[in-house]
Amino acid sequence: YTLSLHDALPICFPVTIRLNGMFPKQLDVESVYYFFQQLVVVQSNMKLNSITLSDPGGTDAEGIPAGLKYLVFNINATGSYSAIRSLIDILENNGRIMDIGSVGITENAQNQFSLTLIGKMYYGAQ
Repeated sequence: YTLSLHDALPICFPVTIRLNGMFPKQLDVESVYYFFQQLVVVQSNMKLNSITLSDPGGTDAEGIPAGLKYLVFNINATGSYSAIRSLIDILENNGRIMDIGSVGITENAQNQFSLTLIGKMYYGAQ
């Protein structure tokens, strides 16, 4: 049995809305900030220390197909070990198309951990 994209996505929303959420046609910085704030603070119960977003413009030389663009993100958050595990699980199963290039975890005082995530979130393809 071949699983089609239609079969793979939940049926509760129209396909164009789901695809736009996974892979937006254009950059919307506010929605990216909101996305990470919801993941880190609300769903993972971590303290968001900083988030940096940068659009390098164009594509990179690593073989990204024509028309695709990406936003580089750098997130620093603090929380318990279980909160970090929760965040990583959520990122692994979220619907946005992204690559995590670097993960850094250091232990702070009182069994708290500092997490740094650096990656690329893709958009474009017109």
